Amino acid sequence: MLEHWLPEDFLKTIVLFRIPNSVGDMVPHGTGVLLNVENVFVLVTCKHIVIDSTTNKKILGLEAVVNKVDGTRSIKNIDSIHSKFSLKWFFHRDPKVDLAVSPIAIEEGIDDIKLFPKKDIQKSENIFTGDDVFFLGFPLGLGVDNVDKISPLVRGGIVSQKNRNSTYLIDANVYPGSSGSPVFFKPTFAKMEGGTINIGGATRGIKLIGIVSQSINVGNNNSGLGVVQSSDLLMDIINNDEFKNILPQTEKAQESEEKT
Repeated sequence: MLEHWLPEDFLKTIVLFRIPNSVGDMVPHGTGVLLNVENVFVLVTCKHIVIDSTTNKKILGLEAVVNKVDGTRSIKNIDSIHSKFSLKWFFHRDPKVDLAVSPIAIEEGIDDIKLFPKKDIQKSENIFTGDDVFFLGFPLGLGVDNVDKISPLVRGGIVSQKNRNSTYLIDANVYPGSSGSPVFFKPTFAKMEGGTINIGGATRGIKLIGIVSQSINVGNNNSGLGVVQSSDLLMDIINNDEFKNILPQTEKAQESEEKT
């Protein structure tokens, strides 16, 4: 029997975003992923998830939802966390880049979460057209209703095209709600005498290669193609001096949150 290629812990790195609708009910809004950056919890999503692209103002009432170890859900108001610990969203210097990154204080041990390590973020130069990929998220709000815990969906596809602006296209049936979904290399296994070997990601493994930012429609039809903001653009934000300078402050906030 082939070993399962997707570790269960990967699902625990995924965050659901919600916002209030016109009558005040909280509805799914997008996806995020938790990273470990210098031992600090960092939340990554798309810029349009946190900033209204029409008004260019912060979206109010944004909540992040993760699971708790006791089987229930943990709901976190982003504005409250930012205010309590003097945190904020960071964006790329190019306003067209659809990424948002924020250090975040989360109760590890109470919240059933895992962090994807910064060291496993793959540079764009090692991404090629035709590579097999998968991504995790909440397309069309699926994986949210009729379950005690949030349960991100796993979807797969291939890299269809690399663009000159450090984005690329994936053919992976991308739908609204997938914005903010992390995209990874998908390993390919082959059955061999004496066991199994990874032939698709032998030198790369499961690496984070970008963040889904939108689906592409042709007329009224969803093409199945999705735009991905590359890992290089993400690293531009993480390596920015202003962002790095706030990490020690966030580590203290994180420790404080875990003690409460």
